[in-house]
Amino acid sequence: MAVVLSVTCLIANICPKAAGVSGSFSIINDNYTGTKECGKKGYYIGPDDFITAAFLARVYWQNWKIAVTENVLTSRKFKFRYDLLFASLGREYSFNKINICSELGILIKGRLGGEAIQNWLHRLKPMPELFISYRKGGITAFLAGTVEYQKQLNFRRPAIFYSALEMRLPLDFVPARISPHLGYQTELIKNRFQIESFVGWRFLLNEVPEYSELIKAGPIVALSTKSRVYRKFYFEFGFSFFPANNLENDPSYKTKSHDWVPQIWIVFSWNTPWRSLRCLIDY
Repeated sequence: MAVVLSVTCLIANICPKAAGVSGSFSIINDNYTGTKECGKKGYYIGPDDFITAAFLARVYWQNWKIAVTENVLTSRKFKFRYDLLFASLGREYSFNKINICSELGILIKGRLGGEAIQNWLHRLKPMPELFISYRKGGITAFLAGTVEYQKQLNFRRPAIFYSALEMRLPLDFVPARISPHLGYQTELIKNRFQIESFVGWRFLLNEVPEYSELIKAGPIVALSTKSRVYRKFYFEFGFSFFPANNLENDPSYKTKSHDWVPQIWIVFSWNTPWRSLRCLIDY
């Protein structure tokens, strides 16, 4: 999960297609403000465990979407790490107010630079570095699909309510899942500033070695803001929470319970009006 929260949103009405090519790049972390001293005092957000960081690139053109995501995954408790690289091609179809998105991709597990990225960020803080063994890698395929309904609300400001059912079926490495969810998005400043809230539930359909030790079924919540900075350039900031298992922080830090994992989003995008956080949490 960073789970892998999937709201595959190639949807014409809910995420209107801007003319020409559009795209985004996202950086996700569980604690942007953490330091060594902050951790010793207990003033930090995430455990720096499980999905410690993620990087997402998205390109949209007409009804097509190309998505590439890397997750940096660690387990302090079970002493392993590996990285997950998702790459997929999606296509959307619209039938009146019902929108269907299908997606086909590959998932690569292995040593993909996550340890170097994590420890470089830790040296900048400074925070304790983490050196644990990589697990065996491999490659598999996955299928994903979303059926979504949206309704435009007639308030003083433009607003959209949406409901959807999402399914993701990897053949290995991460559990298959199905997720119903609801969301609300509105524009607070015309053509300048939007806010969006999201709530859903993740049902896990199977278990896989290693990954299933760190995750459990349960609710997902998210909130995001989106600002148009200049012409077609947008900046987005948001966060989400999802349930997890068996997470531990660095032993030099104050012990905390980590039943929930925060994910803090920073997104830079081009030509993406109304394509907000729910269109990115799809890995």
